Amino acid sequence: MRKSVVLFSILLVSGCAQMIPARSTEIEPGKYKLEASGNTFASIPSLIEKIDQKAIKLCGAGNYTYADDGDFSNQHSPAYLNGVYIGGSYTVVTRSVTCK
Repeated sequence: MRKSVVLFSILLVSGCAQMIPARSTEIEPGKYKLEASGNTFASIPSLIEKIDQKAIKLCGAGNYTYADDGDFSNQHSPAYLNGVYIGGSYTVVTRSVTCK
């Protein structure tokens, strides 16, 4: 019974659109690689919005250009709990931005 309660709780929590704030890596002065990710319930437009927010934070509103159209990928994260597979997939959006 306890295992089923734990498993149900994990499934309930993982059903939400979990998104981590966009991350940035400075490639060279004024040029950044931005990356946003979220579970399978996070939409591509919402991840792109996270990247746009990070670009504004780094460069200022309207003071940046994207160097590419973006890279969209689906990743898989294997995980086990007491021998039960509970892994899942997540989406990653990556873009390069240059500050003006």
